[in-house]
Amino acid sequence: MDSSRTGSMRMVGAVCVMLALALVAAFGMAAAVPQSAQAAGKVKVWVLDSTTTKTDGYKLVEKIGYTDAGLVKSVKQTSSSSAGSSTYTELYGYNANKTFKSYKLKTNGKLAMTSTLDKNGAGYVTKINMKPVSSSGKTVVSYTYNKKGRPETIETKTWSGTCTYNSKGYLKTMIAKPSKGDKVKYTYAYDGKGMFKVLRYDGEVNTKYANSYKNNRLIKRVAKNADGYKLNTQTYKYRQISVSKSLVKYVKAQQRVLLTDTNDIINTHK
Repeated sequence: MDSSRTGSMRMVGAVCVMLALALVAAFGMAAAVPQSAQAAGKVKVWVLDSTTTKTDGYKLVEKIGYTDAGLVKSVKQTSSSSAGSSTYTELYGYNANKTFKSYKLKTNGKLAMTSTLDKNGAGYVTKINMKPVSSSGKTVVSYTYNKKGRPETIETKTWSGTCTYNSKGYLKTMIAKPSKGDKVKYTYAYDGKGMFKVLRYDGEVNTKYANSYKNNRLIKRVAKNADGYKLNTQTYKYRQISVSKSLVKYVKAQQRVLLTDTNDIINTHK
């Protein structure tokens, strides 16, 4: 299936189906710099360690790996059901200036897709050219960004999407238009901590979310449809890492993507 991460099953909201098929050096000081000076340039940041999604007869565990700089390096998804289990891993590479260098996919431990990335002068990814390893052809995803650096349009051969954002920078609407068929409008409402509360599909309530927090971090999300039927339950675990002060905003932008799926890792930047 199509999703914001090329087949990913981390679907919190329906926009994941439409938002972009896509998503190293260690950041340190010279050895001659005293440790106290090194520590002064870094802060502790809580990052997502793993996510578990459960629904009837199905379980998905997602494990996040990070570079020494605190940026997302890998997202490994292991799904299991009565039909068996499988793994799907996304791999992200970075240049020395922390812009994206590469994006690859593995399925069940074997390389399945490679890609080349086009970027604009600011270092934002404007195009992903994805090539499967075992077959011919390629998939191209193109992006444009608004003045604040957030994805504004997404386009592939089979569909296109347009995004708007609220005053806090959260995704407000997503209008998806397949090459054949009618356009669909997704509208998002958020709770006081910036997490999903309600998803509307062409104006009608589609999904409601009940979020639980501990120490201001999301630890559980229960999704139900408009009739109150439980769709799935997601639980979240975290860990602390040291991050350069200059990269904190970047790291937190990637964390929001992991928790909401309203953009893609590949669309984040400093």
